[in-house]
Amino acid sequence: MNNLLKGNYTALDAGSDVIDGRKIKIIKLLPVDENADIVLSTFYIDEIRLLVVKAKTTTRENGSYEVEMNYGKYADYALPDKVLFTFNTKDYKLPKGITFDYDDGSKKKTENNINNNKAK
Repeated sequence: MNNLLKGNYTALDAGSDVIDGRKIKIIKLLPVDENADIVLSTFYIDEIRLLVVKAKTTTRENGSYEVEMNYGKYADYALPDKVLFTFNTKDYKLPKGITFDYDDGSKKKTENNINNNKAK
């Protein structure tokens, strides 16, 4: 999580909730720098174990994404056993070399093919 949030932020208390029977504190982070890539981050923190169980982030360029973390035997080290990363495929920009999305001269993609899809 530290690598995602570089720079200075203002933290706001956004209340609390219950997730999987655990009391969760919700914290919203707003960047101090108005030109920062991250626009808003919302963290769902297990107050008893002091662990981030979910984070929602909205970026300026790549849309929004959500990270859910399930903790088990490495919770004492703040390391999740499972991480589920969900992002909007319409707004997320991957390099063509990774997606193998080269122009081969075939028919063009239609707007329906590039709909507001989510990937996990």
